[in-house]
Amino acid sequence: MSYLYITMKNMFENYGSARQQREYRAEHPTKKDREEAFINGLKGGLPESIRNAENYK
Repeated sequence: MSYLYITMKNMFENYGSARQQREYRAEHPTKKDREEAFINGLKGGLPESIRNAENYK
């Protein structure tokens, strides 16, 4: 019985911890995340000829 209790307790602790980490990262993006979002935003607004030019580097 104690094995089942400990297993379930650990599972819920891991689930809660992972959920809190996801929420924190969504609210507090890193510098790298902000840079990637900025670059992706720029790429979406560039003309197709320029976006495709990256494939020829």
